Amino acid sequence: MMTIEPIQDVSEDVLNHFFTEEQKPTHQWEWDYGYLTLIDNEAIAFFVLDPVSQEDAWLRRLWVKGGSNPALMLMMFEWIGDYAVKANFHNLYTHLDDPSKQVLLEMNQFKPSVEAPVENKEKRGHWYVKSLNVQTTS
Repeated sequence: MMTIEPIQDVSEDVLNHFFTEEQKPTHQWEWDYGYLTLIDNEAIAFFVLDPVSQEDAWLRRLWVKGGSNPALMLMMFEWIGDYAVKANFHNLYTHLDDPSKQVLLEMNQFKPSVEAPVENKEKRGHWYVKSLNVQTTS
């Protein structure tokens, strides 16, 4: 069974098993907005879904466990999108500085964004956005 858990709610053993010493989150935003994806209680991926407004989130980080099936990366984008919808986000932004990964974003319905969700002067690259299918009640 797949679950997504806030990183603060995961045991130290699970964290130590998933992250190498160099990969462990060091920024407060990673701890505040980071999640582990677990399948049958084994961590398979880490992502950060940083809210930038009431309706927008920034997929700030995504790591999939080394040696994983490549299809898992595609599933992660779907699961993250579903999770963002449940959190009532309407748009999911991400930043890309490696053009070779653009195809992966496009396969997951991300489109180039003309605006940046946050001011980020030191980052090179481009922003992408995915509109989420959020049901609104009237």
